[in-house]
Amino acid sequence: MSPTGQNSYIPGMRSDYTNRQKKIYSDYSFKSDADLMHILENQNKYLPEVILVIRDILEERKTQPDPAPEEVPEMNETNIREDIGNVRFIKADKENFFSPKGRIGRDKYFVRTVLLNIPLLIFYFGSIHLDFALDLVLLSQLVILVCLILKLIQTFKRFHDINASGWHSLWTLIPGVNVVLWLVLILVKGTPGENKFGLPPEATKHFKS
Repeated sequence: MSPTGQNSYIPGMRSDYTNRQKKIYSDYSFKSDADLMHILENQNKYLPEVILVIRDILEERKTQPDPAPEEVPEMNETNIREDIGNVRFIKADKENFFSPKGRIGRDKYFVRTVLLNIPLLIFYFGSIHLDFALDLVLLSQLVILVCLILKLIQTFKRFHDINASGWHSLWTLIPGVNVVLWLVLILVKGTPGENKFGLPPEATKHFKS
């Protein structure tokens, strides 16, 4: 028996069909066009009323409009974020070392501040304990100032990564406080996903955030 039963009505079935034709319609209406065309090509193997019903089915399908294609939303930055939320492979804009805008993770912050501390400490202690000429003293002061500014910029972006104002970086100018804050910024993970300062930095094998 067909899925719909012998005498059940199917949309498209002619009302003047006999019970026999209704049964045939129920049995063949679920077949594909290719299967029905194959039957027509070999119609000598089938009863005339079967061929008649199959022709009706094919004619009915020709008059039915094609189903409207499913509307696919245009992919843009907004709905990509909505679709995949906080997944880390959304890339932020390329970060500028000399700009306080954006975010950096714990790995970059650690490496950059350590590297900036090397010339800073060398010139700082050198200017105190060695008798530099005036031009070397001025050069050492300039190097120290540049290193301090660059460290502040990196700290600015690290605070952004934990969704805090970058102006908190000014606390690092206080001796003692700077060491504590540096350790905190190395240990605290950044905000997963986007925060008010932008998209997250790329994760590395050393730090997940």
